[in-house]
Amino acid sequence: MRNTEEKKLRKINEQEEKLLFRENKDVYTDIIVYLSGKISGYEREEVRNDIIHIILDGQNRNDTIDHIIGSDPKTFCDSILENYADQKGSIMKDYVFPWLSSLLLLAFITCCVKKEFIQSVKDVIAYKPLTDSIPVYISDIMVLIIVPIFAILFIELFIKKVFDFNSNKYLSPAFILSIIGVTTGLILIVAFLRIPVFYTSLYYCVGFIFSVFAAYLFVRHW
Repeated sequence: MRNTEEKKLRKINEQEEKLLFRENKDVYTDIIVYLSGKISGYEREEVRNDIIHIILDGQNRNDTIDHIIGSDPKTFCDSILENYADQKGSIMKDYVFPWLSSLLLLAFITCCVKKEFIQSVKDVIAYKPLTDSIPVYISDIMVLIIVPIFAILFIELFIKKVFDFNSNKYLSPAFILSIIGVTTGLILIVAFLRIPVFYTSLYYCVGFIFSVFAAYLFVRHW
């Protein structure tokens, strides 16, 4: 029921935000990006709808965006977040949810690119006994750990910098070097740590993916 209400409200918001003036929509987009890192689900769409109406009311009065929400959008957002302060939900949605979503995608891709996994699927489809066990390498485990963590850190950085109006904020040497470093590290891990830790079967791989998916749905609707 909650999901249905969220989808209906999202469609309404998508239509109403088209009425925002271009100069107001840029600030509105920054606000929604910032809040999306802290609020999710139906509450996010509810807040989004309130903000749209606040800005639209201001537009009808010919007010500027600074007059509508104040000169500091971050302060405006933080005042909204005070009404949704729920540490338990925040931790689950801010960290566990993106970690699980990244893990789910990576696990699925990792399985699909393994020739043993593909052969096992073909055997099942052809009603043949499984002939190949699927190796799990050190590189597989490392990538499943590192990439989701890096994704969370990147999202956190993006959200914190969203109201930093310096156009070069993401082009700093430290930021570029960190991207290069992580990318290089992942390439080296995949290339040189292909040492099998254990072997498993198609059914365990599929079971793992569905388990992560179930956990993802649980956190998504927390």
